[in-house]
Amino acid sequence: MDLKLPLVVSPLGGRLVQAWVPAFWPRLSGMGPSLSTLRDELALAVMERFEKEPAANVAAYQLPPHLALRQVKVDTEAKDREKNKRVVLQGRMAVLLEKWPRDEFWVVTPTRLPEARFALDNPDALPQALARRLSAWCLERDLDDLDEAWSTGHERLELLLSLTHI
Repeated sequence: MDLKLPLVVSPLGGRLVQAWVPAFWPRLSGMGPSLSTLRDELALAVMERFEKEPAANVAAYQLPPHLALRQVKVDTEAKDREKNKRVVLQGRMAVLLEKWPRDEFWVVTPTRLPEARFALDNPDALPQALARRLSAWCLERDLDDLDEAWSTGHERLELLLSLTHI
């Protein structure tokens, strides 16, 4: 069986590159001077992980036919009046937009924050919807920032192909 998953690649400067599978961030991620080596290591990790998964989770290893990586500017402020808390969120967030033909909605996955995944009716509403989701995410989890989740702005989308036997 061919497993095809989105792979986000981010050059970090010099020859150093970071690559990860957004659905399994940070578990399936790596950093090094060779993208080819990172691809091989991540493909092997996907195969090993897939073999241990229950059949109900196979859908997580399928590539939707409509897929795009977007860099979304976020500039918002989350406020919790009860806790007297204010969180300023400013930066760029890399998100995957995924859609299956029968679905009337898109699935938005912040590439470094996959647990914050949400559904969206119209991709044109992405900036506002992402700002609302990230604000709620920070307040629900009592976070002061999302420093580790912001994009460098240089990420690109590639495919990770992995073969496994069933």
